[in-house]
Amino acid sequence: MKVNVKNILELDCRISANKILLQDALNTIKPLSKIENNVPLQKIERVLKIICVKYNYLFKLFPDCYSGEDKYIIWKSEIIDCNNLDIICNIYGCTIYECLAKTAIKLYSIRREV
Repeated sequence: MKVNVKNILELDCRISANKILLQDALNTIKPLSKIENNVPLQKIERVLKIICVKYNYLFKLFPDCYSGEDKYIIWKSEIIDCNNLDIICNIYGCTIYECLAKTAIKLYSIRREV
């Protein structure tokens, strides 16, 4: 099975094999490509800042305490194009790390398509 951005965004990273796939996807982002093992959250935040400022995007992070299983908060990231205020997509994760990592992967893939 070929792993593409859509597949990465649908991963449940509570599963160990999916965490590895998420880390592999993060390593395709040029500034994160030389980091071995787990990419630190601070590095993901930096990539998000650079992409958002350079390409005029905004993302909002929301907790959803009502969806999902009782012991998990579902995190939602909403990516917005600041040029026309269109919502590009929504991204979900079971942890803040997972949600921000998927957001960085999606923003990076959007920029590569343009």
